Amino acid sequence: MSWFFNKNDEPPIPSGPLQAFGMESHEYWDHIKSDVQVILQELRSNFRHMTELRLGFKMLGDAELEFLGAALTVNRTLTKLSLEMNHFGDEGVAFLVDGLKDHGALTLLDLHGNKNMTCVGAASVAVLLRASRTVIAEVSLGGVDIGCIGAAHLASALKMNTSVRCLSLTGTGLGDAGVASLAEALTVNRVLRELYISGNDIGDMGALGLAEALKAESAHVLTVLALERNCIGDEGAVGLAEALGGHNATSITRLTLSQNTVGDAGAASMAHALEGNSTLKQLALSGNRIGDMGASHIADALRTNVTLTHLRLGQNVFGETGEAALAAVVSISSVNTALLVDVDPAITRL
Repeated sequence: MSWFFNKNDEPPIPSGPLQAFGMESHEYWDHIKSDVQVILQELRSNFRHMTELRLGFKMLGDAELEFLGAALTVNRTLTKLSLEMNHFGDEGVAFLVDGLKDHGALTLLDLHGNKNMTCVGAASVAVLLRASRTVIAEVSLGGVDIGCIGAAHLASALKMNTSVRCLSLTGTGLGDAGVASLAEALTVNRVLRELYISGNDIGDMGALGLAEALKAESAHVLTVLALERNCIGDEGAVGLAEALGGHNATSITRLTLSQNTVGDAGAASMAHALEGNSTLKQLALSGNRIGDMGASHIADALRTNVTLTHLRLGQNVFGETGEAALAAVVSISSVNTALLVDVDPAITRL
């Protein structure tokens, strides 16, 4: 049994005023809230065998999470729980974790966008990830301000967790200190495959710490690393490139570094890594500071690389020379006919 009740299931909000529904805005949300109360009451009889529950965008508070946590103690079949964009805070998360710690079936937990959560809520999630019966494979806390303290709690749990394959911490205020904790965990954890840490004010120091961690044999299961919208420059890009192209190269298949501050030196290092890398399939470097020299280095690397299938370079600062170098190698390449290079000339010349 599945119960999907997220924003897509809500009564449609008209393009005009809510009065078209015969209700003021506060009445609309009161209506949504009452629907949730009905659902929570129905859970008393239907929840025992439910497999999926989505209650996103429902203004759930700590009281509703207390009820839900209690209901979870009688359910052993729920595999996916999505509670994104609600109003509950750390206390509500504690109630939820208390109901899940002996669950043993949940594989997906989505708590992203709950702005009232803090590092204390992250600590509760970490307790859940340490639980002996947990099989949670996907965790999302995106948009929750857990900071470096919350990251430290999660990293500590990851060192002993054997189930989490995908962790999303986009926009959670990690900074270099928080990333340092996660990097340390990567040197021990042998199961995490996807790590999303975009929009976290990560600089070169944080990127270099990640690069060192990626060289560890235990980190060779990681395939996706998302680092866009950070503050990573050439130094950090050089470090990551060394991890990609060294003799002990990583297993990364997708690396996103868009909207950072990588310049020609970083691009040249990435190009050098591409010449010897046989795992990377997608590389995103759009929205950086790569000029003609960096673009030309990348173009040269594409002549021999047979693995890369998607390369994003739009919104950089190279001009016609860089564009021509890339266009030439793509048009004549017989080495990698599957390669798609995304460059917007109208933007890159700005």
